[in-house]
Amino acid sequence: MDLKHLKIIWSTVFDGLGVYDRRLRRAAGERPWFIPYYHRVLEEDEPDPLGIGLSRHCFREQVAFFRRHFHVCTVTEALGIAERGEPRDRPLLSITFDDGYLDNVQLALPILEQEGCTATFFLCTGPLLDDRPFWWDLVTAMAAKPQSQAWLALAQYFETGTRTGRAALQHVLDRLWQLEYRQINTLLRLHDPDPIDDDCRAACPRRMRPDQARLLVERGMEVAAHTHHHQNLTKESDSLVRDEIVRSRRFLESWTGGPVDGFASPHGYLDERTKRIALEEGFRYIASTDHGTNSVLDPFHLTRFGLGSTTLAHVKRTMSRLVA
Repeated sequence: MDLKHLKIIWSTVFDGLGVYDRRLRRAAGERPWFIPYYHRVLEEDEPDPLGIGLSRHCFREQVAFFRRHFHVCTVTEALGIAERGEPRDRPLLSITFDDGYLDNVQLALPILEQEGCTATFFLCTGPLLDDRPFWWDLVTAMAAKPQSQAWLALAQYFETGTRTGRAALQHVLDRLWQLEYRQINTLLRLHDPDPIDDDCRAACPRRMRPDQARLLVERGMEVAAHTHHHQNLTKESDSLVRDEIVRSRRFLESWTGGPVDGFASPHGYLDERTKRIALEEGFRYIASTDHGTNSVLDPFHLTRFGLGSTTLAHVKRTMSRLVA
């Protein structure tokens, strides 16, 4: 039995003893603000090669738990409550989604509405605008065809060696994340009129379109910026960092007809320069992927934690460890 399954068993035992509930109740006095983040919600039998999704059943169970025990609202709404120091009898919690996958609208939105909860969606505007795959999904689809010319070229370039399967894919993705976007673009030929492989592109998960970003806002959700191309901003020039952040917001504001207050740094790569530029451009907050509960408020470094397709007991364990 691997460590992951052992942790789930331990979580179930401790949850049955009420350990996590007591810990979360004690933490309420410290005024924590929990911000879980997600990427995809999946049908029960849908493949998840990158491990960034959770089943529709698990998401419904988690949202129902949040609704019962927390004050659930968007990041902008929660930030206002925290900044004003408003009294509250339950901890704040803001559900967030990154990137802009179509299943966020098709599967997650109905569950949020049925449970009476709102969420914040950090949208990467480039793929929504031109309906091209996210670059990491294209790489994943290429890796699913290990003998294809496109994948063999990438594997050779990044020297995967004896690595195969998931290990080889992760090695290539890790290396790509350390490049400027123009280098990624060159390697993957994302904008080449001759597609790498039409089947690979068709195999990539679908993205939202601009009208669906507007739909989210019309249904009471918040949309926020997540760059235009979704690259590692710490590898880019000052001017490009500014352009990526500002362009993402401008597209979102044009699509939704409303203001965009927040920004989430792609893949958790966040440095002081990005914070400074976002502040200069008038953003109210930046969301990171650093773990924490925002008991001490820093609007330009909001901490979050990822949740996947797991048991509710393990979700409680994750959250209780943040306040331990």
